[in-house]
Amino acid sequence: MPFVFTIQNVPVGGDVVTLTMTDGNAVQREYSYTVLGSDTLQNISNGIKALVNADVYFTAIDQTTYPSQVGLEVSQVATNNYALFSGSLFIQINPFLLSPAYTMAFDEANNAFEGERSYQPENWCCLGTLLVSFKNGQCWTHDSSVYNNFYGIQYESSITGVFNENPLDKKTFMGIMEVSNAIWDCPAITTNIPSTNTVQQSNLISQDFALIEGQYNATFLRDINSPGGLINGDSLKGVYMIIQFRAQASIANVYTYLGLLKMRFTDSPLNINQ
Repeated sequence: MPFVFTIQNVPVGGDVVTLTMTDGNAVQREYSYTVLGSDTLQNISNGIKALVNADVYFTAIDQTTYPSQVGLEVSQVATNNYALFSGSLFIQINPFLLSPAYTMAFDEANNAFEGERSYQPENWCCLGTLLVSFKNGQCWTHDSSVYNNFYGIQYESSITGVFNENPLDKKTFMGIMEVSNAIWDCPAITTNIPSTNTVQQSNLISQDFALIEGQYNATFLRDINSPGGLINGDSLKGVYMIIQFRAQASIANVYTYLGLLKMRFTDSPLNINQ
């Protein structure tokens, strides 16, 4: 008893169409055809047919059961034991045509999108006021008192800010103050000033912050890419600074906010005063 395969929804260039056949003696053969940009369904069928027949283990002919559809009729050569005869057709999408999945949060009260989220469920639904999602075949309810924990993974939180006060003025950046209930460290700090084939880069770890009059304060360290590095390198200068603020997973499991930020800087004497 032959197997009949039909291909629908024309694959595009770069897709790989793979036909896997197992004969009555449990011997498996696999035939893969990479689709060209100009291929029609008949071209794809002919390409797989040529691979099958060249192997001389199965016989493939144009499908005749359904003349309106393009496909193949494949039968085995070595044995007539049909009990173990099986086959499957698989299409692997060109990976360069795939876009990564994103989860976007929408605030109905403000009628606006709040931004991306790290978790990516397979589906969502609501049971009354309870939000339910599905991941890897499991059902999850979103009513936990633990923050930033999705599908058994504890995530961190991060916010990236651009500080560009007085955008025409050159500055020396001195420090930062956070109005928050926990320390948000700064794993990535950059300015627009060139430094060793890149731009000035720095960071602040949690131990760099001190609690002063109820607010967390830190003095900026130096440019990692300059001679002397983080401790003795060049001061951070420029027109603007980009900082990533991060609440690590160890503190992001409870309500952690970053309300206000205050940048401290001094103006450069090279600024033109009017």
